[in-house]
Amino acid sequence: MKDNYSKKSNTGFILIVISLCLIIASLLVVIIFFDEFKGVFNDDESAPSLAPSITAASPTPGATELAPPTEMITPSPSPTKRPDEVVVANKTVGTRFTAPEGFERVAVEAGSFAEYLRAFGLKDYGVKPQRYDSSTKTMVDLTDASIAGVFDIALINIGSLQGAAGSMIRLRAEYLRSKGAIENISFELCTTPAFVCDYKTWIEGGRLDKTQVDQDILNWCTDHGENGEVCGHKDVTLGDVDSSFRYYLQQVMLYSNVASLKLQMRKISTSDLQIGDVFCSQAGTALMIVDVAVNRQTGEKMFIVAGGATPATDIHVYDNSNDTGKNVWQTLESNGSFICNGVVYSAESLYRFR
Repeated sequence: MKDNYSKKSNTGFILIVISLCLIIASLLVVIIFFDEFKGVFNDDESAPSLAPSITAASPTPGATELAPPTEMITPSPSPTKRPDEVVVANKTVGTRFTAPEGFERVAVEAGSFAEYLRAFGLKDYGVKPQRYDSSTKTMVDLTDASIAGVFDIALINIGSLQGAAGSMIRLRAEYLRSKGAIENISFELCTTPAFVCDYKTWIEGGRLDKTQVDQDILNWCTDHGENGEVCGHKDVTLGDVDSSFRYYLQQVMLYSNVASLKLQMRKISTSDLQIGDVFCSQAGTALMIVDVAVNRQTGEKMFIVAGGATPATDIHVYDNSNDTGKNVWQTLESNGSFICNGVVYSAESLYRFR
């Protein structure tokens, strides 16, 4: 009995020892495996990463690397053109000069004087306006004038007639004739009393009787005599033809100035300025508004002016001499006056054709 018990005890002891050995071996395997895994993990962390970092200190991704969305570089848009720049290729008032930033051109009625002026043709950009030189009796370049826009319309004659007032008369008369409004072409001349020279009487054969002009008096002469001995006119052309129209304008301009120009217009507040209105200065100059733009938020208006000069000068657009950044767009002073090319036009100097 004793031997059997001893055998059982020895067997149990052996099993316990074997189990402990297996446990120890397992622990050793786990420890060894963990150390190897930890080494690999540490090696991976120390190796350079293929993925780009998005920290501020990270270098710019290489050519073969893909940047994350937050690092995408968007190309800067091309700078926008100045909203008030001169588009030199265009050949009308309304297309050569873009509206100032924050402004838009006012609407105009089809067939109106405003539309006529805005759509008026311009000579090539850079062409200088010409002025009559009385000493050489030739036309010479006006070198100090704006080259932004010269109206594509020849002077009424190679002389000195189409000055400041004459240019305003020319634009108004040409517009009315283009509309067939012959009966509306009429101008009061600077005589005492003012003489009304209407184109309708002219095309019917009436001409100016200058026999009393030394007394500051003009009258119509309709019976010119066989050789024009009555009032100096012969071979009178009847009807509306170009040559007769030009001769009519020459006679009107000969007896016109800014004072007489105002007789066919009414005074307008500068707060209500429109295309076609005319600034008339005390110095005897005149400029016509040929385009207007408005800021819809503030109600402020900016405008473009054009005119000739004395002696006879091509009608041309004037630069803003007070603020070259605005190019040709003009603004009113706080008191409603307007300054252009060194000439002051008071708040009371704006007129509109009747």
